[in-house]
Amino acid sequence: NEMVKAAIMGVGLSLLMAFAVLLFATRNWWVSFLGLLNITGVAVVFLGLMPAIGWSLGENECIFLIAVVGLSVDYSVHLLHVYNGSKAEDRVARAKDALGEMGISVTNSAITTLLASAILFNCGFYFFLQFGAFIFLVIVLSILMSIFFLIPLLMVAGPEGTQGDFLTKRSQQQATD
Repeated sequence: NEMVKAAIMGVGLSLLMAFAVLLFATRNWWVSFLGLLNITGVAVVFLGLMPAIGWSLGENECIFLIAVVGLSVDYSVHLLHVYNGSKAEDRVARAKDALGEMGISVTNSAITTLLASAILFNCGFYFFLQFGAFIFLVIVLSILMSIFFLIPLLMVAGPEGTQGDFLTKRSQQQATD
């Protein structure tokens, strides 16, 4: 029971910190919220897959649940930063800019991380095997959800123009116009 409480609190605090990082990186609350939805989605899917791969909530798994948020932020923040910095005004063009400019970079980053974690599959110690599987699974979920959930979400519900901006020259310039 205490482990479950600690895992929930750790995930909650990690999500809060991830939202703060997204706010700092994008200076847009709307984009940050959509990114938080993506990261939360990765964590929820991972939590749902844990019993399917035979993992129960032990010490390692509690640590993994907290770390899943940190591993999931990377691709989202890169794509959101480019989306928010795009000169295009409409959602679809901004999402295409984000995918066009950063898509190959985040995909290559995911591939190298997947290859690095795959090396751990050959370890004799169960912890390292489990840790490799954890990283592999989270990276697969994170890159897939960033490209196939976050980008379409931005196309449908992302901000246009300066919507959601704060503390930026772009939002201050719009306020004076």
